[in-house]
Amino acid sequence: MLAYAVRRMLVSVPILVMATFVVFVMVSLSGDPLSQLKTRNPPPPPRTLELEAQRLHLDEPLLARYWHWLTGVVRGDFGPSVQSTQVIGAELAERFLVTFRLIAVAMLLALVLAVLVGVISAVKQYSGTDYTFTFFGFLFLSMPSFWFAILLKEAGISFNAAVGRQVLFTIGSSSVYVEGGTWASVIDILGHMILPTISLALI
Repeated sequence: MLAYAVRRMLVSVPILVMATFVVFVMVSLSGDPLSQLKTRNPPPPPRTLELEAQRLHLDEPLLARYWHWLTGVVRGDFGPSVQSTQVIGAELAERFLVTFRLIAVAMLLALVLAVLVGVISAVKQYSGTDYTFTFFGFLFLSMPSFWFAILLKEAGISFNAAVGRQVLFTIGSSSVYVEGGTWASVIDILGHMILPTISLALI
């Protein structure tokens, strides 16, 4: 079993490399990273464009740029950002943390709901409750997550308007500025997680 798993992992390496190369080529052909700089008024000096192209490795062939990116990723360096003040690794880490905590809480909630609904359906097998749970189970399973999320967002906006205050947050992972220290920040983050967590957990 271990040998089979190792073989499958080794086979996946060239597939992963090929997939990253295809995506890299598609992104490279999707637009000019210097377009915002070139369209400024007044236009920047040619030397500025040349230096920016060197910083982004745009003066190198496509294969060389891909090799720089691939070897950098292995070392934990995701390359330069179009925005010189941004660090791609830090941006990815921040977004990974948001995604991880959202998925972790959603999976925990889904597990609790699944066990609860499963036990009740088993105890009341072939009853109206069992058929109702089964119906809603298939209903949530068949819903596109983005569509269900939009419905929840609209419901959250309507609920906030009805109560006259911001109770359910419908955008972002946290507020820009929160007063009250660490505990207030935690409460704010949890408030932003309510709707997306429900969307993921039910589906």
